[in-house]
Amino acid sequence: MGCMKMDINNMVRDDRIDLKNYDVDLIVEEFEMKKLGNKDFFYDLVKDDEGRLKHLFWTNPTMIENYKLF
Repeated sequence: MGCMKMDINNMVRDDRIDLKNYDVDLIVEEFEMKKLGNKDFFYDLVKDDEGRLKHLFWTNPTMIENYKLF
């Protein structure tokens, strides 16, 4: 029977979803490393029911000081 165009479209769709989640994992990994190096670094994120990133917040000491001046 072989491969149909719909099969290819589904595969591309699934790959895109996997890559999006991979990007989120990279951000979390980077923020965890920043947290280890700086006790005042903070981040929080919210994912939806499907594990996709919905909200992301982070701050560091420079941002906190800038906010105080604002």
